[in-house]
Amino acid sequence: MKLPPGVSAFLSRRLLDRRDGHRGRVLAALAAARAHDRLDRAALDAARDRALYDLLRHAAARVPRFRGLPVPAQPAEARAVLANWPVMTRADLQREPSAFLDPQAGPTVADATG
Repeated sequence: MKLPPGVSAFLSRRLLDRRDGHRGRVLAALAAARAHDRLDRAALDAARDRALYDLLRHAAARVPRFRGLPVPAQPAEARAVLANWPVMTRADLQREPSAFLDPQAGPTVADATG
């Protein structure tokens, strides 16, 4: 049976995705990455600053090791604020790995390097 054009791709997207929607999220991230390829320097800088702003605010609010550290008031301040955050070392991560995890985050991999 020959399927009409586009139906096979539609079924692949729907049927081959895992129950948690992982494939859809990966495809959305790929589309976003491809869209970044077409941005000018100012738009790339703004996107970078926004992502860093969101990350710093999340870490300061939810990750034990970073709780209470200063956070940027707006995305344009994110890089300056990050410069004042402590540098974490491999020894820090190995000594107390749970201090660097959001306690409400989903499951993690105990050792991803084998």
